[in-house]
Amino acid sequence: MNTKFAHITMSIATTVLLGVLGAGMGLAVPVSPAAAADGVLSPTVDLSAPGFDGIEPQVGVDATGRAISVWERDGVIQTRWSSDGGVTWSTAVDLSADADMSDSARITVDASGRAIAAWRAQAGGGYAIQARLSADGGATWSNTVTLAQQARAMRNPRVSINSSGDAVAVWMASKGRGNPAVQTSSTSDSGETWSTPVDLASLEDATPQPQVAIDSAGRAIAVWETVVSGYFAIQTRSSLDGGLNWSAAVTLSQPIGTESTDKPRLSIDGSGRAIVVWERNSVIQSSSSLDGGVTWSAAVDLSPNLGNSYDAEVSIGETGRAIAIWGFESIIQSSSSLDGGLTWSPAVDLSSPEYPAWDPEVSIDGMGRAIAVWESEQVTPDGTDSIIQSSVSLDGGLTWSPAVDLSSPGGFAEFAQLNANLSGRVFVVWTRYDYLLGESVVQTRSHHFPAALADTGANDSAIGASLVATAGLITAGAFTLAMRRRLART
Repeated sequence: MNTKFAHITMSIATTVLLGVLGAGMGLAVPVSPAAAADGVLSPTVDLSAPGFDGIEPQVGVDATGRAISVWERDGVIQTRWSSDGGVTWSTAVDLSADADMSDSARITVDASGRAIAAWRAQAGGGYAIQARLSADGGATWSNTVTLAQQARAMRNPRVSINSSGDAVAVWMASKGRGNPAVQTSSTSDSGETWSTPVDLASLEDATPQPQVAIDSAGRAIAVWETVVSGYFAIQTRSSLDGGLNWSAAVTLSQPIGTESTDKPRLSIDGSGRAIVVWERNSVIQSSSSLDGGVTWSAAVDLSPNLGNSYDAEVSIGETGRAIAIWGFESIIQSSSSLDGGLTWSPAVDLSSPEYPAWDPEVSIDGMGRAIAVWESEQVTPDGTDSIIQSSVSLDGGLTWSPAVDLSSPGGFAEFAQLNANLSGRVFVVWTRYDYLLGESVVQTRSHHFPAALADTGANDSAIGASLVATAGLITAGAFTLAMRRRLART
């Protein structure tokens, strides 16, 4: 568990100022939807068995609501699947070999239930990026395929599959001391065979998490952090043929100067609309593409430029609606877009200032409905707990429901991940360390938006009227508090 304690400055006037600006400019002020309209939330299910720590879970879901989760348990990648909305789950299956000390598992699932699980293994005296294919929603798995193997370190694989069975993977590979590279391999048969790995970028310094996504036409986008002119910057390359050939690198975080970047995140819809978000000098920025990464918009600020913003994530739906989410001081904030990330609404608060919150995630379905989750630190009579909380939006991120607790007290819950399909079935997974048992268990809950509540676009005019830049907010008064924030995941 990588954590740090930091003293940060928190604006006490931000919420008041947003309300004043909203009233003065005719902007929509967030109002929570009716709780009864939020949908159905399932009970908590333990996915990993006791005895060894289960950590770093991931989850994917197909069009019918079948879900597959993967995680690491004592150096072995395990998986379970559910076909009934998360009420019951299959028996856990080992995907990696016991002797390989595997970690960094990732899962990608297409609409029909074809899935690829990828991970990093320590095999043959070195390191390997490995994967397995399931053609039936996680019920059975192919033999292990090694995408790349070398004596030097390899880490942080990411993989994305589309509805045609095209998939692209990226990872970090050491080329020597102080000479890492972003590498990639692709498949056109859902992961049965993979292309020879190629370098996408040779870096002056290691980036922890390259990202990749592919749309239904086979247009793929990779994004990473590198050093340009002595400063960290966000770069991207695109492919129009499923990852076989790649464009020249484009720097998204312009101009290059004294402000360095961190932690890019990427989301793409089925038609090639893509959004990248990142942190630059404690401000969340974004750039978007409407053509599968061939061209990109100029970077825009999403978060207030006074204060500390961090941990940005983004999700785009099939209609071009998108939601970006991040931590601002100790509060989770979000912004929404109707046009694939070209313009954005003002930032709104999702979490309560009563509890420090960080590490948010968000997923939006095909109707503009979304769930956000984050980690919240709460002081109880028995000590300090870390709770996974969630909030629901039925209107593309314009308004959010009050936060609810997903994990139970008496433990330390973290690493929440979630995934929504187009019809509103959402699965959330996380790791919870139980203070009494002294071990971590992977847990899950699912959320189902009622079909009758499908968004008809009635709120589009309200969202569109409030699409203004959030940069330049003037805040007054600040106080300092002690807050624990997680280091960027590596």
